[in-house]
Amino acid sequence: MLVSPVISQAATLTTPTKVTHRDRVPPAATPAHTTAHAPAHQTPAAPESIKVSSQKMHFMRQQHVADSATHIDHQELVNRNVRQMTDIVRVAPNLTIQPSFGSAGLNFALRGVGLMDFTQNNTPSVMPYVDGVAYPISIMTSGMLFDMDSISVNPGPGGYTHGQMTTGGEINFHTADPTEQFHAGITEDIASYDRNRVTGFISGPISRSVLFRISGQSMTGGGYQHSASGQRFGNADLGALRAKLRWNIDDTTHLDIGGHWTTDQSEAASGHNLYNGYGVPINSDLMQTSWGLDPRFAKIIGIDGRNTKPREDNMFWGANIRFTKDFTWGRLTTLSAYESIDEHELSNQTDSVLSYGNMFRNNQSNVFSQEVKLESINPAARFHWTAGMYYSRTEQAQNFWYDSSDRPVPRR
Repeated sequence: MLVSPVISQAATLTTPTKVTHRDRVPPAATPAHTTAHAPAHQTPAAPESIKVSSQKMHFMRQQHVADSATHIDHQELVNRNVRQMTDIVRVAPNLTIQPSFGSAGLNFALRGVGLMDFTQNNTPSVMPYVDGVAYPISIMTSGMLFDMDSISVNPGPGGYTHGQMTTGGEINFHTADPTEQFHAGITEDIASYDRNRVTGFISGPISRSVLFRISGQSMTGGGYQHSASGQRFGNADLGALRAKLRWNIDDTTHLDIGGHWTTDQSEAASGHNLYNGYGVPINSDLMQTSWGLDPRFAKIIGIDGRNTKPREDNMFWGANIRFTKDFTWGRLTTLSAYESIDEHELSNQTDSVLSYGNMFRNNQSNVFSQEVKLESINPAARFHWTAGMYYSRTEQAQNFWYDSSDRPVPRR
């Protein structure tokens, strides 16, 4: 388990000390015999004070909760170069994240429990959460892994105290919050195959009680595959923005408003033919792949047939409002969220120039969720309690188009 260091809260220790003339150390310039004849009525020195100060780090509350979660802080994510969802498996044990049959949708499995979903219309066994908002359609997580504060991976079953019930567990993504002081930064990460990733943020106060944070990322390039003619394939073309606003109404009342937007125009993932089931020639170059698109199929699904590359044409956006009120005996939290998907995905599942398994996914979905929770907040108490309600509504309108017109008819 990865746990960020935790240091105890700052404390001030005051120790009254009775000081008499016999306890004093004489100045170097004073003869030693003069201390023996010091006046008996001299007033004692002021009490000695010792001040110990430190910082509270991440996951302070989790130290008082018995669990088997893996907690990964921001610095660990940077050190391990975690820049996309599939990279999390390098820092979280027993976690598997795989694309769903070459699509942008992801399948999560934790400790062997997961869901191999192809249609994206099933609630996952391992639920991703971003700032407490459940993402029941995994493709919603596209382009979200930037300006992160921490990630927690919790083995299931889960959802007893928040969100949706899951058997496999959950992955909690906590994005960076607004800061009381002005901060800004930009990072550019350049890698092989012309992959370029730029992230930046700006954060600070608007007034004494209102804070904001705006962050974004852009990722391009990185395509390492090629066709037989040497044409590059697999380049990313993704952009994302996120904004957060925090209103500290008073010391115990807070209102947080957040929103995000992502566009993905990347070339879809592809593979390499390792078999000859349909007469597709096999090549020893593992970096070589093939693709093709029948003009008749392109006309039916309504896309530009001149661009034959498998590709994404997706847009995601969402907004959420969280209200928190602390009492002496507990905390009230309400969370309202709306997430929207507009997905158009063309993939080639057999990596061939012929129409053995071209697929086009058209998906327009949205999710609305509402959570109300009342919980105890004293981590040192022997009795902890939580009461709440959760509502979620998912609307989907999606269809799949397949082109297998070149697949040979089996002989009888």
